Amino acid sequence: MDQQNNNQQGGYNPPPYSGYYPPPQGDNTPPPQGYPPQGGNTPPPQGYPPPTQGKPGQPGKRIAIAALVLGIVSIVEPTFLIGAVLAIIGIVLAIKANKKGFSGGLLIAGLVLSIAGLVINVVVIFYAIIMIRTILLFFEAVFPFLFY
Repeated sequence: MDQQNNNQQGGYNPPPYSGYYPPPQGDNTPPPQGYPPQGGNTPPPQGYPPPTQGKPGQPGKRIAIAALVLGIVSIVEPTFLIGAVLAIIGIVLAIKANKKGFSGGLLIAGLVLSIAGLVINVVVIFYAIIMIRTILLFFEAVFPFLFY
């Protein structure tokens, strides 16, 4: 009766089975049997893998990732001494990761970016020193009474 009312009101009826897919069957899994008994030391449910401590075959990978991150940050943030210090730390970490036996693309990228960051920061520092000196010479020439 509800279906007839549904049709009269413009409701949706599913199309009849066309044979392309099998008709849905009932789920054959048994219903759950309730909660496990409450206890202090119950084993974990079956099917979960035991916890791991990481891959032992890649020593120095985390150090190489840290060198990569520091190299990127030293390029993006070339403020006077902060970027240069981060670049030097990145170079040191890349060398340390290499000594631990890691030789992947992360190591090379971290080393290259840290060196590039150091070069960029040295150029920025040098340029800033020249600009400050030029500005001071300009003010000394225009306003000599301020400097004597």
